[in-house]
Amino acid sequence: MESSRKSCTVYIVGSGPGNKGLLTVMGYKVLKKAEVLIYDYLIPNEIIDIALPSCIKIPHQKGETVDQRQKKFEEAVLNYCETKKVIVRLQIGDPFLFGRGDEEIKFLRKNRIKFRVIPGITSAIGVPTYAGLPVTSRGVSSSVTIINGHPLKEGEINWEALKNVGGTIVIMMGISNSEKISSELIKNGFDPATPVCVISNGTTQYQRVVITDLINMPYEIKKNKISSPGVIIVGKVVQEFMT
Repeated sequence: MESSRKSCTVYIVGSGPGNKGLLTVMGYKVLKKAEVLIYDYLIPNEIIDIALPSCIKIPHQKGETVDQRQKKFEEAVLNYCETKKVIVRLQIGDPFLFGRGDEEIKFLRKNRIKFRVIPGITSAIGVPTYAGLPVTSRGVSSSVTIINGHPLKEGEINWEALKNVGGTIVIMMGISNSEKISSELIKNGFDPATPVCVISNGTTQYQRVVITDLINMPYEIKKNKISSPGVIIVGKVVQEFMT
């Protein structure tokens, strides 16, 4: 929380993996009193509708760049921070795991605007858990590595290092990039037969689960018409708990 001469507080809120019931109690309460709501396009309407009808709703649109989304957030905050007391920025999952929470609080600090961060259940853990798949398990996997399957910069992921880490790998935002993910992991020492679980629209009524292996993952994603949002889980836990 930062000191400010402005009357508003900006709440950076994680909405969880998609299921309305997995939104935190604190997040629900803040949404109920939101006067301005800036939200990710992937968040279901049933969560957005928690906000009162009088709330000013500002959605991010599919296809917007990260810079466009940041600009929209900044402009909305500056436009309303003098006249509204509660501004909510609602992000899918948790705002500090591959979200934009870090960039947003930097802006708020720079402009001396009060803020509070309310965590959300991250899809990286919540989605496989909801499907009955633990990402760690005694005697099977003692670690979990979470990576961005759609990195902003080439070379951002050290694929070679992933083999040495061991344990379970959870890949977020990787459905559309599955061919490269499969190729890079195999090229860097992973067994092509490594078990894989792909979960799309996790925790929602549209959830789909596909069990495959690393080399066949891209084919199975295409064959089953799996689309984003999705989580890919790679490792022995898949064989232990999902087959």
